[in-house]
Amino acid sequence: MSAAKKKTEYPNEKLVLDYCHDIASGKLPANREQIEGVKRYLKDLKNPDYDFRPAEPEKIIKIIETTICHQQGEDINGHSMRGEPFVLMPWHKYIVYNLLGFWHKGEKVLRFHEAFIFIPRKNSKTSFSAALAWALSLYFRRSGSKCYIVANAMQQSRESFDFIRFNVHLLGADKDFKIMDSNIERSIER
Repeated sequence: MSAAKKKTEYPNEKLVLDYCHDIASGKLPANREQIEGVKRYLKDLKNPDYDFRPAEPEKIIKIIETTICHQQGEDINGHSMRGEPFVLMPWHKYIVYNLLGFWHKGEKVLRFHEAFIFIPRKNSKTSFSAALAWALSLYFRRSGSKCYIVANAMQQSRESFDFIRFNVHLLGADKDFKIMDSNIERSIER
């Protein structure tokens, strides 16, 4: 496969690889767990027990970046981000690539089935978690996927639900989804 075709086909693969090398080399500051995580990722790329399938994380990234917008916040210059596309940062893409890139050799079974994502405050963790939950639910829809968003506080779970509901409305897909929002149940179903 030519390099030009691969670049077009998997536009985020090199970005994620560069991110991993920058963390591993110390070019980007990181804690011990981040360093261990990217080293494992780089090691897994060479592991014969896994097939690396960049097409799968690319689908998730595309779902997020084409169907999810910011509900609130401002950019570094103080401009409103509300309604602007949710463009993932390199660390977001690394997480998606790590979760969806590795499959057991010759099978349709992902290496990872759950993730604990620890991110400091004010780094878009609620929005990213909700966007990732949305994308994974769409990706696994043929299997009858269910996604539960759990947080340390009920308010955080509620914010994730409201963020997804905001984006369903923004997409004009309210009539396509059954949205329950009461004191008994908060769910989005199709």
